Parts: sequence; structure tokens; C-alpha cells
Amino acid sequence: MNNISFTNVADHFETYAQQHKGIVHAANDKRFFRSHEEAAAKIKTVKNTGKAIMIIDEMSIQGMGANADNNHRERMIGVLILKPCKREDFPAIDAVINECEQIEADVLSRLKLDREEGNNNNILSHYDPNRYSGERIGPLFDNHYGYMYQLYFTGGVDMEFDENKWELP
Repeated sequence: MNNISFTNVADHFETYAQQHKGIVHAANDKRFFRSHEEAAAKIKTVKNTGKAIMIIDEMSIQGMGANADNNHRERMIGVLILKPCKREDFPAIDAVINECEQIEADVLSRLKLDREEGNNNNILSHYDPNRYSGERIGPLFDNHYGYMYQLYFTGGVDMEFDENKWELP
């Protein structure tokens, strides 16, 4: 069955966080988180280097096109780009939001390029470049502001019943 997992998608975005010059995620400078919960738990350990952080979170899964033996589902993935900023410093907040929105646009353009070139085709063949939405975020955590995009990935789900996985009466 042609499917991807959240882990596959998160691994792909972690590579982007390592490579984008506005984030520069590394083992000794963690700037990529696989959930809001992880980010909330570790945000105080992030070094304030002027770089952004990336958080990826699975927001929902929706079934579509049900057939007798298979189904397709759509994963909506949230990608947040955030930077710290002093609360009520409105010109600085606007600048941070604009910068984070630009990093999100960079990520979208990289997704499009990688999909067109067939890079990591297992993940990107499921990405729908025509569907996304974004919104301004903040303040979160310790006065972090930025942008969140929702991206969509589709894949198959094996709907065949496997009785070996059940204790049937």
C-alpha cells in the first residue's frame, strides 16, 4: 500500500530545518521539534542566536474515496516557524512575523522544487503543492511569534481486515 507516516514527513522537514540558513538546526543547537509538546518542554533550552525554530505537528487525518478494500487519506501537517520577540514591541513583532513568513515561503518553494526533481519521491509524491493555508501565530511559549502553514499529504490505507490482529469470539 502506498502510504507515508508522520515520522517520514517529520524526518524530511528536519532536513529542511538543518539546511535553511534562517534556522540551522543541529544536534548541539536544537531548533526543530516534532510536536508542540516537545517544543513547550524544551523551548527554554533553545539558544537565542537570532535564528528561527521549526515545529512540525500532525493536525488531522481525513479519509477520502472509500472503496471495499482500500481508502485514501489526507494528512494535514502544521509547520510552524517561530522566533522570540519582546511582547508589545510591535514593530519588532511585525519584522519577526514577516521573516518567519518568508522562511515558510522558502520551505514551500523547496518542497515544490524537490517534488519536481523527484528528490525523496516517497514523501513528496504525496505532497499536494496546490493546497496550503497559513496564519499568523503568537505569542506562544516565551513570547515567540511567527507563521504556521497547513500542508496536505495523501496516501493509501490498506482497509483489508486481518483477523490475526483480533481476539474474535
